[in-house]
Amino acid sequence: MAIYLLLLFVLCQIVFAVCYVMNNQKHLQGMNGMIVTMGMSMMAGASVGTIIGVLFVHDIFSSTIISVLIGLFIGFIIGWPINLFVSIEGMLSGLMGGMMGAMVGNMVGRPGEMIKIILLLSIMIYSFIVSLIQQETKNYQSKFSIILMIMFVLIFLFLSVNELNLQVDLLHKEYHHFFRGNVH
Repeated sequence: MAIYLLLLFVLCQIVFAVCYVMNNQKHLQGMNGMIVTMGMSMMAGASVGTIIGVLFVHDIFSSTIISVLIGLFIGFIIGWPINLFVSIEGMLSGLMGGMMGAMVGNMVGRPGEMIKIILLLSIMIYSFIVSLIQQETKNYQSKFSIILMIMFVLIFLFLSVNELNLQVDLLHKEYHHFFRGNVH
C-alpha cells in the first residue's frame, strides 16, 4: 500500500511542479528554460521509473516504457511553449531519466531505500527549480509553501520506511519464488 501511495504522491508532485512551471513560463527564456525543462523531465522519469521498476520487478520492459513516456511527455509539455530546441532537450532528458529509473528500480538490492533517495533528490531538484523561477519572477512570497512541502514529504517518507521496506521485500520474494518454482 505504501508504494502505491508514494507513486500517487510522486505523480501529484509532478503535476504540481508542471503547473507551477507552466504558470511562470513567460519568465523562462534561454538557459533558464532549458535547465527547468531538463531537470523536471529527468526527475519525473527517474522517480516514476524507480517506483514502477520496483512494482514490475519481473517486467523491466513495461516499467521502462511507462517511465520513458512520462519523462518524454513532461519534457515536451514544459519545453514546447519556450521553443523547439528546449522541448527536444527536455524530451531527451526525460527519456534518459526514465530508462535510468526503471533500471535502478529493477536491479538494486534494497529498492525501498533507493526509492526514498530518488524521491528526496527529486524534491531537492524541484525546490531548486521553484527557487530559480522565483528568482526570475522576483516573487519570493511562496518560499514558505516550498519549505512546508519539503517538511511534509520528509515526514511522510520517514514514517513509511518500515512499511515500504516490507512491501518491497514481499514483492521480490514473490518474484523469486515464482521463478524458482518454474525452473525445476
